[in-house]
Amino acid sequence: MKIKYFMYTFLIALFACGVTACSSGQGKGSNAAVQVKFSGKKTGKTVSSVPANVHKVKISATPMNATIAPPSPLTIVFSNTTTAQTSTPFSVADNVTYKFDVWGHDITDTPTYFGTVSQQMLPGNNTINIVCTPYTPPVIPVATWEAKAPMTTARSRAASATVNGRIYVIGGQDASGAVVNTLEIYDPVANTWTPGPTMPTARRYAAAVAIGTKIFVIGGEDATIPTSQPLASMDVLDTTTGTWVPSPPATMQAPRARLSCVAYNGIIYAIGGTDSSGATSLTTVEQFDTTAITGNNWISAPSLSTARARFSAFITQDLAGNTIIEAVGGGTPSSSISSRESLILAPIAATNWVPSSSALPAARASYAAAVAGNFAYIIGGHDAANVLTSTVWTYDFTSAAYTTLAAPLPTPRDYPVVQTVNGRVYVIGGDLAPSSAPNRIASNAVEELTPVGSMPRLGKVSTLTGLASVTSAELSGITLLLDGQSAVNGPLFAQLININTDTAATPIALNITPASPADPDAPIAIGGGKALIVAQEATGLFVSTIDALNPTVVLNKVQLDAAFPVAPSPSIAIAFDGTTFLVVWNGPTNTLYGRFVDTSGNPTAPAFSIGTGEVLGVRYGGGVYLVLTGEFISTNVAVRATAIIPGAVSTAATTTISSGPGNNYWGSSVDAFNGSEFGVSVIIGNGTADILSAVAVRYSGANLTFRQPIVVAPAPGLKTDSHVAWDGFKWLINWFEVDASSNKTGYYRFIDTNGTLLGAKTIYTSNISNSQSGGKIWWSSNLNAYLVIYGSPTSGFFMSTLQP
Repeated sequence: MKIKYFMYTFLIALFACGVTACSSGQGKGSNAAVQVKFSGKKTGKTVSSVPANVHKVKISATPMNATIAPPSPLTIVFSNTTTAQTSTPFSVADNVTYKFDVWGHDITDTPTYFGTVSQQMLPGNNTINIVCTPYTPPVIPVATWEAKAPMTTARSRAASATVNGRIYVIGGQDASGAVVNTLEIYDPVANTWTPGPTMPTARRYAAAVAIGTKIFVIGGEDATIPTSQPLASMDVLDTTTGTWVPSPPATMQAPRARLSCVAYNGIIYAIGGTDSSGATSLTTVEQFDTTAITGNNWISAPSLSTARARFSAFITQDLAGNTIIEAVGGGTPSSSISSRESLILAPIAATNWVPSSSALPAARASYAAAVAGNFAYIIGGHDAANVLTSTVWTYDFTSAAYTTLAAPLPTPRDYPVVQTVNGRVYVIGGDLAPSSAPNRIASNAVEELTPVGSMPRLGKVSTLTGLASVTSAELSGITLLLDGQSAVNGPLFAQLININTDTAATPIALNITPASPADPDAPIAIGGGKALIVAQEATGLFVSTIDALNPTVVLNKVQLDAAFPVAPSPSIAIAFDGTTFLVVWNGPTNTLYGRFVDTSGNPTAPAFSIGTGEVLGVRYGGGVYLVLTGEFISTNVAVRATAIIPGAVSTAATTTISSGPGNNYWGSSVDAFNGSEFGVSVIIGNGTADILSAVAVRYSGANLTFRQPIVVAPAPGLKTDSHVAWDGFKWLINWFEVDASSNKTGYYRFIDTNGTLLGAKTIYTSNISNSQSGGKIWWSSNLNAYLVIYGSPTSGFFMSTLQP
């Protein structure tokens, strides 16, 4: 018997009462009659009654104009009848597009049907037809474990780090109890192990941390027979060459083992552990700056409030937005604790650790922890009774709450290695008996946890309507402000997007007519409740001010370049420091200029020269504006960073952060500041062999310094439109690569604070066409996710979240 469709219909008349029209002032309100039909698949003949599992219908109408308040939702309760009628005041405004959502619910208030449609309300009577189909709740995924290829050598008490998506397991002790210097490398994608170069020093109970492409292995105990001795030394592995490099004469102030190490912005923190006797847990902390090695520069850092060893520490962000080190659990050589404490690193470094009320649910030591997305995972180890545990705790950084993972660790063990790659957590090796047992057995087991909610993933993709081209966009809270053209080659319009509701307001015409309408450049910056748009018009360079939350008209318009004319097709950038804006542009002789303006766009100082080149971007942070510029010199290109102090009329410092042969530097940008460093993306090449790199740039109060560029996407290929965002834990960089047909594919990649790449590049969109296409990304604390906007006039424009 064939499958037939059934359809049930009822009419809900919704009448507007005394509604004021939209901001154009036209109309007095609209009448909306919503006709709802239920459709689905059923074996047999068509049935013409309302579905038995629909007891009530809930209808909402959301205006696409974010400045208009949505009316109260409507709920209609009825029994199984063919038609249900109701007349209820439902405020809708004419000439405004509304998104109507209809939910059918059963007697237990469980959703059973759903339908949606968007329609503009014309003056007078409107009929909205909505077809509801059976609603199936999404399947809620659960965390799962999977056994992976075992290590070649069983080992426990090893050090580990992750570089470029591969896990390095270093040293430890083997199944016989011997301290080893061997190294194995795990590739999660291929699920294979390969041997690495042996470490110069055999050590167990050491800690390791990756910075860029180097791994620093610190402290631990040596292979002295019969009793291992604690170490203060450090071995350094260069993963690009596969060799252990000569280490600087860097020894900690005191030897320590069973410690934990983290790194932030190139500075290593060696935390706690046991002393030279092996019997006393430490409170001391030392730090080592790998960005400015001048001999042995280990120095003391704030001490822990609680002595602890055999624990984990990690970099995270507290509820106030501070970047912190968390030290959790561990204990003395003979007991376990549950306490937790933190040290603020940025934006203002603290001088002491602060105990936290969010202690572990119970005491635990000899475990390992990893961060995946917004969660920390506490895995392995033993409890206060010295019993191995299979319980896995997750800690949600957003809610500051612990949860017991429904899927326990398949193989409980002490001293395992735990690392995260591409959102999956890997538990490697360890002891199959507690540390006090006489017959401890080292394991070579590898188990992979696929968590729920921590995998980087693209969320719902929303189509942005209303603008034919998007020139610039800026995020402020829940509002995304776009400027662009309603018709290609026309004047500029402003449009507001509510990122919480995915609703787009009607574009508003601005009295801004770009001098180059085919490819206008009109960057936006938001501050002080205003949005400033800078654009070149026929008579010069102007800054136009609009209300950031209600951009209906241009409030003020000022010419900036009377004394310093702009180039025929200038590159322009603007940023806000909390009080004033800095506008930067290039003149006709490739000379760069800057000018400070207030929140109404009025200049507060004369324009001033800031060097040569073309402007690629500007960002404020740490007391300075960082201006990124590019310049073609003979057969080479150079990308420079220049610091400008607010209110000054000269540059504070300039440095070349990347250079090389070629003629392409477009698509480079500076978009984010993490409290101490700017995140800069740099593209250099010739358009067919471009290299995309990430560079961390810091202003020290007199000089600009930067760390070695990290290659994010090597040649070949044309790359463009790279942007950087910071989520409090790590950087995210996104960009486009162009194929032979001029179609663009959008990619993203994560980088930790030390410049270590976290996994491979991932596609977020493909086949975006047209040379005027691009994408930008922000971190949104409101969404607790990254926000991506991308597209082109021919492919359309889209917005989506990207989970961290």
